[in-house]
Amino acid sequence: MHKARSYAQNGKKTGEFDLPDSIFGVQVNEGALYHALKGYLANSRRGTASTKTKSDVAYSGAKPWRQKGTGRARVGSRGSPVWVGGGVAMGPKPRDYSSSVPRKVRRIALKSALTNLASVGKVVVIEDLQIEKPKTKTLVELMGKLEIPSDSKCLILIHQKDDNVKLSARNLPNVVLKMAKDLNALDVMKCSCLLATKRSVDHLEEVLSK
Repeated sequence: MHKARSYAQNGKKTGEFDLPDSIFGVQVNEGALYHALKGYLANSRRGTASTKTKSDVAYSGAKPWRQKGTGRARVGSRGSPVWVGGGVAMGPKPRDYSSSVPRKVRRIALKSALTNLASVGKVVVIEDLQIEKPKTKTLVELMGKLEIPSDSKCLILIHQKDDNVKLSARNLPNVVLKMAKDLNALDVMKCSCLLATKRSVDHLEEVLSK
């Protein structure tokens, strides 16, 4: 069983928190991680890159010069890819990069990523995360009490929407805020530290058990 540093809401250390084995103590499946991450990255591609082919460029269809007798190479159109301003040969066209990953694979990948993070002691659990007024300084001071380096990529996990926490975290470039129900393996793999509330851990365990 992996353990995480546990803190009270005010940032005072309370000991250690036993992370549930069902999501933080599974056997890491590298194959599921590969397919899930590949799918997430593929689905994030817009696929809107486009170039003009020889038939798309605005040039006359007239032959620049006669076929023989000039001493120059044969040319059939000013829109040829070998000419400056001509079409692009085999350039990109809009396409759909989306990839479907089975829910079971996505869940195995998420559990594997969480287990990886817990195995190196990069999970911190706080009793609750509540900020009275949206203020970045308040969140930075709290993270300092939790011994989270200011330059580390921190993923904050909460169980429900909280505008004060969201507004306090949005100005921190290294901090990402996620709700437990929206968490995926890519989010976990990109962070170097996970700060989770106890209720978010319980909610995540409930979601992944369905």
